[in-house]
Parts: sequence; structure tokens; C-alpha cells
Amino acid sequence: MPSTIDETKPAAGAATTASVRANMATAKSEITALQSSMSTAQAAADAAQATANTAETDAQTAITAAAAAQSTANGRATTASVSTAQAAADAAQATANTAETDAQTAITAAAAAQSTANGRATTASVSTAQAAADAAQATANTAETDAQTAITAAAAAQSTANGRATTASVATAQAAADAAQTTANTAEADAQTAITAAAAAQSTANGRATTASVATAQAAADAAQTTANGRATTTSVATAQAAADAAQATANNAEPSANKSTNTALGTSNTLFPTQNAVKTYADALVAPNPMTLTVALNEQTVATYTLTDADANYGTKQQKLITFGSASATTITIPTNAATPLPIGTQFECLQDGTGKVTFGGAGITINSKDGNKAIAGQYVGVTLIKEATNTWLLIGALRA
Repeated sequence: MPSTIDETKPAAGAATTASVRANMATAKSEITALQSSMSTAQAAADAAQATANTAETDAQTAITAAAAAQSTANGRATTASVSTAQAAADAAQATANTAETDAQTAITAAAAAQSTANGRATTASVSTAQAAADAAQATANTAETDAQTAITAAAAAQSTANGRATTASVATAQAAADAAQTTANTAEADAQTAITAAAAAQSTANGRATTASVATAQAAADAAQTTANGRATTTSVATAQAAADAAQATANNAEPSANKSTNTALGTSNTLFPTQNAVKTYADALVAPNPMTLTVALNEQTVATYTLTDADANYGTKQQKLITFGSASATTITIPTNAATPLPIGTQFECLQDGTGKVTFGGAGITINSKDGNKAIAGQYVGVTLIKEATNTWLLIGALRA
């Protein structure tokens, strides 16, 4: 590359630091650029050498493979294929040798250029080194290609040698193949003929039937129709079967008629079942002695004290009763103990204050539970209910006062 150093500086007799520094800076820049170029050239030369070495190795491998192929092919391959592989291998070797020489030349030139560059090499030396490196690279590329060609040729020779048999065996195989081909062609033609004949037969059969075949088909259809007329479909049979199964299940759960009983006294049997009339007769017999009515029996009292009795009680099927207290003076109602009058739990007494006298409940040995502990009826025309809760415990409900 041309130098940009100003040779007129520094001026003779009038040197300046600035002009000297400027030229030194330019020189440094050019030297740095030359060194970079030489480094690149060196790297290229090294790469060329490595490629040449690889090419040489591949060529040697190709030669070895060709020699092995030659040995194997003796008696089974043509001389021409082996000679071709050998020639290609020889050419690859020669090219590799040339590439190695050119690479060495490039390395030498690069080294010389590096040495010269240290003292500001000329453009020519750098160009020479670059050209040598390029030539070495190109030669190495060619060597690699030739070596690959040799390897391919050797592989082809090996393949040819492995696949070649004697003339007699080849002729025998060819004859067998020809015979097989002929047989296959004949079979294909016969198959095509059969297909055509079958298609023609199908076409004829589709539009034509013999009288015998039609009659046979008609007879079969008639027989099938007759059978179908007397036979239900699978669906109808299944429906009928389901209905029969349901009826059987109902019958299995039904009471046998042998267990029906008309005895109106009923009993304790776990097997017999009564008729409707037997049940009615039995129920009527129970209700008749104690007919239920909607009337209330009144027990009107005007005494100062009164003790409740079984006749006043409401429980079971007894007629409803109401005790009224119409005195103008105070009245005390005594609740009997269970020992004195044994009444069932739940027995009720309905009481009404009909007069103006205060009516109060009590009894020795009796517990009365009521709102706020009140045990007297709230006033005239007020009714309350007394209910037996336990043996001697009663509940008083309604409007009450102390």
C-alpha cells in the first residue's frame, strides 16, 4: 500500500516537534496495518498447510483403498476400473505434494514479509506473500478435490469388484430373470382376461336371470312370507316377555288365596290376612260401646271446694267433658294423687270459671307447673286445661293469675 509519510518534514534546519510527531504517528499506523496484514497472511498460510496435510492423508487413504480394491478385484474386476482408481490416487498424491510445497513457500514468504514489516516492509513484499498464500490455498483446495475424486473412484472400484461374478453365473441369473419376467407377463395377461370375463358375467347376471332361479327365489320368498305371518318380530316378542315377567313378579308378591281369612275376631296370626268385611266388622265392634259425638258433657259446680274424679277426665274414647265453676265466692279445686285416683299420663281436665268467685288449683303431694307459678284462673268466662305429665305432676295452661 502507498505510504502517506511526508518526506519534506521536518524541514532542514527548522524541525518542529509537531511535524516529527505527525510523521511518527503516520509511520506507526502504517506499520500496525502491515503487521495486521502479515498476521492474516500467516493465518492463511497455516490454514493452507493444514488443508494440504489433510489432503495428503486423504490421498494416502485413497491409495491404500485402491490397493485393497485392486487386491480384491483380482480375478473379479476389470483392469480399467482399478487403473482409473490408481491414476486418480496418483494424481491426488502429486497434487498434495505440490500443495505442500506451495504452502511451505507461502510460509517462507510470510515469514520474510513479517521480518521486513518490522522495519516498515514494502508493499511489494506484502503483496508477494499474499499472492503466495492465495496460491497455496488454491492448490490445497485442488488437492482436496482430487483426493476426494480418488477416494470416490476407489470406492466405485471396490463396489464393482464386490458385485461382479463370473460370466456363467451372470448368464444363468439373466436367463432366470428373463424366464421370471416372461411368466409374470403371462400371468398378468391371464389375470386381465379373467377380470374382463368376470365383469362381462356380472353385467349379464345383473340384467338377466334364468326361469329356474326366479322360480326358486319366488318360492323362498313365499315361504319366508308365510313364516313371517305366523311369527312376531323380535321387538314384539321382547315386549310380550317383559309384560309376562312383570306379571310373574306381581304374582310372586301377591298373597296366596289360601291365607285369606273371614274371621271377624281377627287374631295374632302373621300368615292370615283378613277380608274387607272382617276388618269392618271388627272396627264397628270396637266403636259401638263408646260412640264418638261432637257434644261436650257439662259438669256445673257452685261449691267452695271440688276434687277432680275419673268421671271428669278426658282420655281414650270417652265423651269430652267440661267442668264449670259458677260460685260468686272463691273455689278451690283439689287434684287427687295417683294413689287415690290412678289416671293415665296425658289425661286432661277442661275447667271454666263461670262465676265471679276466684278458682284456684292445688292438692297435697301434687306438683303443678304453670306460667310464673300462677295457679288461679284469670277471671270470669276464662277456661284453662290441666294435663297430667307424670305420676303426680300436672301442667296448667291458659290465662292464669296468682
